[in-house]
Amino acid sequence: MSGRTICRLRELATAQYSYTSRAYASVFEAAPIDVLGSHSLINLNLALTLNNGLRLEAYGTNVSNILYAAGTIGTGSAIWGAPRQYGGRLSYNF
Repeated sequence: MSGRTICRLRELATAQYSYTSRAYASVFEAAPIDVLGSHSLINLNLALTLNNGLRLEAYGTNVSNILYAAGTIGTGSAIWGAPRQYGGRLSYNF
């Protein structure tokens, strides 16, 4: 069977893992209030690129939905890291 290729598809899947060890949130290093616990994050991305310049992406960040302190505000108050997020992107390259 012969035919014409209308659209070629290129796919790319990526996984990202990051580990952050225990750290102090301030220069005063006052344990235990300034100690940020260790945590691991996993991010995933799937991209489909068409030969016509169109690119579709689906992503997920912090897919295991880890609750972690990213910093502190004063004494005993935490700034929490971003929760699990999913989304999509559509772009065109011309």
